[in-house]
Amino acid sequence: MTLRRKLLLVALATLALPLTGWFYVRQMETLLREGQSQALIATGSAIARSLVVTGAMDGVPPGEAWYVQRAPAPLVLDGYGDDWAPLTPWAQTLGNRARLLLGADAGGLALYLDVRNTRRTRADAEDPGALAADHVTLELENAQGRRRYLVASSAPGTSMARALDPPVPGLPDQLRAYWQEDGSGYRVALRLPAALVALGAGVHEARAGGARLAVERRPLLRASPALAAELGQLVPDGVAARVLSPAGWLLAAGGRLDRAALRSAQPGWFAALVYRSLLAGRVEPGQPWAREVPQLVTEAVHAAAAGTPVAAWREGETRGSVLLVASVPIERDGRVLGVLRLEQASRSVPLLANRALLGMLATSFGVLQIGRAHV
Repeated sequence: MTLRRKLLLVALATLALPLTGWFYVRQMETLLREGQSQALIATGSAIARSLVVTGAMDGVPPGEAWYVQRAPAPLVLDGYGDDWAPLTPWAQTLGNRARLLLGADAGGLALYLDVRNTRRTRADAEDPGALAADHVTLELENAQGRRRYLVASSAPGTSMARALDPPVPGLPDQLRAYWQEDGSGYRVALRLPAALVALGAGVHEARAGGARLAVERRPLLRASPALAAELGQLVPDGVAARVLSPAGWLLAAGGRLDRAALRSAQPGWFAALVYRSLLAGRVEPGQPWAREVPQLVTEAVHAAAAGTPVAAWREGETRGSVLLVASVPIERDGRVLGVLRLEQASRSVPLLANRALLGMLATSFGVLQIGRAHV
């Protein structure tokens, strides 16, 4: 064998060592991730069973519901949408032309309805022909019963919604409505009784015809302080948890991430670059999991709502950090009551993988130098 071929074989042998080590470290990183994912899913399943056994999920209505968002500031009811702007991204669809918002503030429960209608037929709620004009029908339900109201106005400003049914204890005879309109349609804002358990809402467009008093009735869904207190007692240290409805609406939050540990273990930019470029598997962006939003609509939530637990890794808030997010169904008698999402900060996987890679590179460099000295 010629000297050139011997040198080529030595070069290939020394090149194979770091490649083999790199594949080994990546495999190790994958196994560590899988182990942490399964452990967090198991923790979530245990918490989910506890929430069902203790009855913490008993007050969650099944099926679709109107979600009541917590307003960050007092709502001024005037028919304009300025005060409702922080809640607008999570408006709920009503029919084909309307969006509905429910907000809770210090004054109680409030409703805002935005209706797209460019051709109006106007009448006040007290007019005999109000049902033939454009109008909104509300059906309020408390523990004593239901009562319907007709909301209509011939001009912008304040109007009174007329009761269509006999009196019900706890439900008023009239509702004060604030009506505004422009060329695109109209907007209605009302203050509702705080003790409502369900709401029916319907928009009638005169030129489209159809049932004049039809409503889409759903129970009301809110974040539950009692559920949050129960969740806080079950969540392990360093884990942030949220309970969601099957549609992704936030019902409770508890626990918190170990941010101090993340900051103390924050790697340098080069170590973070090495991990992201050479070792890390798929890491999803963090924005869809923002903790401030009242609704999460993600593939993981849909999967968990269908009964399948899911775990995923996403980017953390600090450089080089990652978060493990597990979504687990909360089930009773084969029916999914909600989704439990757990978030856990993880520095162990990047640190171990980086250290293993650097050790492998140092070993490969040493072997290369020894081989070079003996050629």
